[in-house]
Amino acid sequence: VHGQVIINFLSNSLKFTSRGSITLTVRQSQERGNVLFKVSDTGVGIKEEQLVKLFKEFGRIETAEQLKLNPHGVGLGLMISNQLVALLGGKSGINVTSNYGEGSEFSFELPIKVSRTIDTSNVVVQIPLKFQPTPSLISKPCECKRILSADDNDYNQMVIERMIRKLKFDIVKAFNGADALKLIKDPSEAGLQPCNQPICNYFSLIMTDLQMPVVDGIELIREVRSPVSYTHLTLPTIYSV
Repeated sequence: VHGQVIINFLSNSLKFTSRGSITLTVRQSQERGNVLFKVSDTGVGIKEEQLVKLFKEFGRIETAEQLKLNPHGVGLGLMISNQLVALLGGKSGINVTSNYGEGSEFSFELPIKVSRTIDTSNVVVQIPLKFQPTPSLISKPCECKRILSADDNDYNQMVIERMIRKLKFDIVKAFNGADALKLIKDPSEAGLQPCNQPICNYFSLIMTDLQMPVVDGIELIREVRSPVSYTHLTLPTIYSV
């Protein structure tokens, strides 16, 4: 599950980094028997007074720059990631440092047993960036307080549902990518009602497992993000779990 937290970090870095690089570091901490996972970027950064919002419910940072780069975020991804790290035994949760205008660093440690002794030097993957973020298609996002969870594992669905219910969001479950696509394409068939916005996604957030039968999470994301598949929809935030 820690891999999904890393994917969330990388996804956030890609949204807010238009130049420089994104770096993933994995390091074994022999003293405490932990493994450190860290994602750092050279993006827009976060002001110090705004850091306290990151792990709160709907902790969305609403500066003009943040809204331009991530107009459809609902402020749940990092909060959920922090809870997942705690469930996995990460006592200190997610740590974040950031310099506004220079970049950010997100990290966490987990008590992971290593089957053999490994070199304590860092394992680093760096992603150079040479693109500009895609501009927003609309200025006002859908206001549905509903989350679509696509996962073929009953236990995962139970954990996710408990967290979502605490946030007073409705949850709709799909147990493979094909069923999720049907719900996204024709939500009215499942009895779902739209919000009052001119363009409604029916879902403010889509959470998907990557490995599922019939249609996996990668194909699900590809379909939803395709410019020809769901042209009647804006682009809801997709978070892989």
